[in-house]
Amino acid sequence: MVKIKKGDFIELEYTGKLVSGKIFDTNAKSVGEKEHVHKKEYSPLFVCVGEKFVIKGLDEKLESVEEGKDYTFEISAGEAYGKKNPKLVRVVSKALFTKQKMNPHPGMQINAEGMAGLVRSVSGGRVTVDFNHPLAGKDLIFDVKVVKLIKLAKEKVDGLLNSFMGLPKDKYSIELKEGKLGVETDFPIPDNMLGFVKEKISKLVPEVKSIEFSTKFSTKKKEPTTSE
Repeated sequence: MVKIKKGDFIELEYTGKLVSGKIFDTNAKSVGEKEHVHKKEYSPLFVCVGEKFVIKGLDEKLESVEEGKDYTFEISAGEAYGKKNPKLVRVVSKALFTKQKMNPHPGMQINAEGMAGLVRSVSGGRVTVDFNHPLAGKDLIFDVKVVKLIKLAKEKVDGLLNSFMGLPKDKYSIELKEGKLGVETDFPIPDNMLGFVKEKISKLVPEVKSIEFSTKFSTKKKEPTTSE
């Protein structure tokens, strides 16, 4: 068995549960279908160990596992999504919702100033909204298995592009030869994003010595038109 260490790239199968045993997330198809955790696609999670691709407590645990073996880890709230922050539970005027033509009710999910929140209660003209992560303050249990240790530099780059930029694989192509990485995309990428991605690839994939991004624009010719 191959032991996983910090900096390794892996594909991870996982099931996340509350201490009560209730499953809140999984990417294992057999578990998802049995427990009715619906997803468009069940696929392993791409992770670079020790680089915060997953919560802190789980990230640290992964540094000691072996490829192909099943593990169960208990992760404390402080090492998962943190403790509940009372300052993130806010009482706001119902009029703010009314202006947006929204009717607030307990359990309603909202987004305000880039923060996701959950309506906890509605009383008179006041609405209590919790902007803590839904799993904040909860101890968690994870069943995990490293299904693959990724060794090829091209596969590592592939995973990073998808993780950081959300690029579908049919929207770009990669060529890696003698340490020179060329990435051609179907559409332009903002400069600030390119800088971030180049920095991450250079740091995490030492086989890559230079990086060049280019854009492939559509070259389809328009069909000739006729007029009567």
